Amino acid sequence: VYALLLPALCMNMWPEDTRRGTAERLLTLPLTLPQLAITRFAVVWGLVGVFLLGTWPLVAAVAWLGNPDWGQLAAGYVGAFVLGGVLVAVTLLVGSMVNHGVVAFVVGLAVLVMLLLSGWGWVLDSLAGVLPAALVASLREVSLREHYRRFTMGMVDMRSVAYFAALLLMALALHIAVVQRKTQRGFARRWAVGGVIVGIVLAMGGGYLPVRWDWTYEGQFTLSPA
Repeated sequence: VYALLLPALCMNMWPEDTRRGTAERLLTLPLTLPQLAITRFAVVWGLVGVFLLGTWPLVAAVAWLGNPDWGQLAAGYVGAFVLGGVLVAVTLLVGSMVNHGVVAFVVGLAVLVMLLLSGWGWVLDSLAGVLPAALVASLREVSLREHYRRFTMGMVDMRSVAYFAALLLMALALHIAVVQRKTQRGFARRWAVGGVIVGIVLAMGGGYLPVRWDWTYEGQFTLSPA
């Protein structure tokens, strides 16, 4: 759903502004370019949250028919919202690189599909016969699906949170850098290099955070006291 929804929401944000020449008009607003880009990102991310809230009737139906694990459901929603933020930032980055809305939609759709499919078992199994086992294992660990799967199991793992936050910051910083370069304002390299460095530090540092919360009702992933 994200692969179709997000490119459709973001396809005309920057490409149409660039093509019609309205980007310069936007820069006359009492906002800096980074503030404008972050505001647009926040609006689309907020729409993702509204979309997720709209699925609560399904949860109510499940609760009426059975007895769901509310902690696991809540963790899954948190993971879906954070994953949505990452994909919004990536979609905006892709859209800022082209000058036509339809092209932005097609390229954004292709990029999101590749990101979301990269962690599926059948994809990794097909690569296992071509790539070294260590590389396939690394691809599994860095895939968005693997980190999101932990949320759907009922775990809020700080390593996954830090990884998603790192990807979001890098994509958003690169997006700002691309837009700055197109509008010839500011130093695009500062945002690109700074965002990538902060993202790498956050991703690597998050890997050493052995902190996770088990939100499942019975504490399925928590060791019981001796």
